[in-house]
Amino acid sequence: MTTRDMSALYREDATLEETVTAYQFLIDTGDAWRMDGFTGRTAMRLIEDGLCTLGPNRVKDYYGNTVPAITDVEPGTKGSTEYAAQRRDWG
Repeated sequence: MTTRDMSALYREDATLEETVTAYQFLIDTGDAWRMDGFTGRTAMRLIEDGLCTLGPNRVKDYYGNTVPAITDVEPGTKGSTEYAAQRRDWG
């Protein structure tokens, strides 16, 4: 992921796929939970909607809350690869 790819977070003409890819990168690195509240809330909404998965590592958000890793959730539940695969239809 490059700085250019992250522009999807702010561009009005960004496609859904570009935006989801940028947010998945932020989730995977844990940065989504250390940025402004809007970014963290949007990342969580994308996880809940099945467009993104939880990241590979458990992280603490800005407020000290633990955000689970993808290995912390059961297959088929929110945040898992299986849940996302069932919900995605734009691939």
